[in-house]
Amino acid sequence: PHQPGGGVGGEFSIYHFVVTDGPGSVAAGAALDVRVAVVDFLDQVRSSYSGKAIFTSTDPLATLPAPYTFTTADAGMHTFDDAVILRTAGAQTITVTDATGTIVGSLTVNVLAGAATQLRIETAADGTGLEITTPTLVAGGSLAAYAVTRDVYGNFVANVAATWSLLDLTGDVVAGDLVPAADNKSAVFTGHLAGTGVIDAVSGVFTDSTGAITVVAGIVSRLSIETA
Repeated sequence: PHQPGGGVGGEFSIYHFVVTDGPGSVAAGAALDVRVAVVDFLDQVRSSYSGKAIFTSTDPLATLPAPYTFTTADAGMHTFDDAVILRTAGAQTITVTDATGTIVGSLTVNVLAGAATQLRIETAADGTGLEITTPTLVAGGSLAAYAVTRDVYGNFVANVAATWSLLDLTGDVVAGDLVPAADNKSAVFTGHLAGTGVIDAVSGVFTDSTGAITVVAGIVSRLSIETA
């Protein structure tokens, strides 16, 4: 029978890559061994395969092996030791495709966030929010702030308790405009009068501050006649 060498069409189209690793889960940034085998429709390894394997991933921060041409010594199977590093938390897929595009295989790995390395003040407790920078509020408006830890790659770790402060005050913004929640994992800033302030949060060895939050006067809603 005809054996594949990375060609196209006919019998080649029934071959596929089997991509395997050790654990089903891996910490972000950890090196991963990946084994790639080319098999036929009976799941038998095709030892004569001499095509090229090209790696891609759904993780935009991934480190992947360079394109690899199988040798006779591989006998249809090659292990890439510590050659894959995934850095984005969640289910990430590693896809291996023959240079012709006719032989494909994939592997999905659950990537876990690493240890916390930073604190951010964000707009949501679950890591889906944005970091608070320099928002502007109309007097009477409010802003919820959450203390969020992330790993070195920016993956969400936890919503944590923090010590909250309102600093660098100007105008009529006062420290009492920032009210921490009972669990100290968040705080609400309400801009009663015009001015600026900076929200600061400290959790253990980590700290973060927003940019200047500006409160501007609202639309005139009434006219008051007062004595001097």
